[in-house]
Amino acid sequence: MKQTLQKTFVVTAMRAVTLLLLVFLVGINLVNWYQVDRQTDRMLQTVLVSEAAPGFLPPGPFEPHGPPMWQQVLPPEVQDDIQTEARHRVLSMLVLSAAGVALCWLGMLALVVVLSRRAIAPVAESIQKQKEFVTNAGHELKTPLAIIRANTEAMELRQGESKWSRNIKDQIVRLNGLMENLLLLARMDETAEPPPAERVDLTALAEESICGFREGAALRGIRLEGDLQPNVAVRSNPGHMSQLLSVLLDNGVKYTEPNGHIGVTLARAGTHALLQVRNSPANLPEDPAQLFDRFYRGDPARTQTTGGYGIGLSAARAMVEAWQGTIRAGMEGADTVVFTVSLPCDS
Repeated sequence: MKQTLQKTFVVTAMRAVTLLLLVFLVGINLVNWYQVDRQTDRMLQTVLVSEAAPGFLPPGPFEPHGPPMWQQVLPPEVQDDIQTEARHRVLSMLVLSAAGVALCWLGMLALVVVLSRRAIAPVAESIQKQKEFVTNAGHELKTPLAIIRANTEAMELRQGESKWSRNIKDQIVRLNGLMENLLLLARMDETAEPPPAERVDLTALAEESICGFREGAALRGIRLEGDLQPNVAVRSNPGHMSQLLSVLLDNGVKYTEPNGHIGVTLARAGTHALLQVRNSPANLPEDPAQLFDRFYRGDPARTQTTGGYGIGLSAARAMVEAWQGTIRAGMEGADTVVFTVSLPCDS
């Protein structure tokens, strides 16, 4: 994470430095070109006056509204010599200024790299402490949750199941799911590099995931259909890809209206695999990009009933970006949200 923050800081700072240096380079050379052009005109006029002797200047006539007089009367070789010298001056200034800008850019890069370590140190330390807190809290909470569940089940064996015991178990399941997602995010953030990559048959994984969610979708009257191109493979990790599909399909089943439709498509698009999941949620987001914000709640009341935590899509984005892919959400028509995942194919 520290390296990522430092890289982001350096890239952002150097973009600004590069823009300023380019503006400076263009500006100083435009000014120099203008000044040299004016000086060349004056020099040619001076030559015209100083050399105005019998036999040097060709006889008229001259055009009073035409080009400058020196351009009409000075010999071409004189004009060429003076203009060639002017071009050399402009070119020399361009080369020298470009070299100076390049040296300044390299110097600023070295300075930014050195300063970035100090600049991001407090931020990196704060983020690291937050990750450690989430990880430690997640592991610490697992034990009391397991004890509460065991005691609830023991109570049901002696007194029978009741609505209170069912509520306790439902909330335990919800908290366990929340802890798993938080720990997943923490692991993704803490891992500097993804696990070893291998060839993953994304078509087969998608078919398996669709089959696994189809029954749960059918209980709510939701049609879950897939249109998958065969033999689409990516260079990734099977566990990450399985979790990614589970997050997207689980999100679709939870938030699609009863008797709605979820569509999954997978196909090659050039050198990338393009996975799209479409569904029609009850509450459409004003900005679909907000769906990837951690703990984003479009409808908190509905989230409590569906069991959502607001961090599943954040975990999906982390997994996709770990494999140099992209994920985005957008609207298709007036009532359909489309999640689009693009990952490099394994050729």
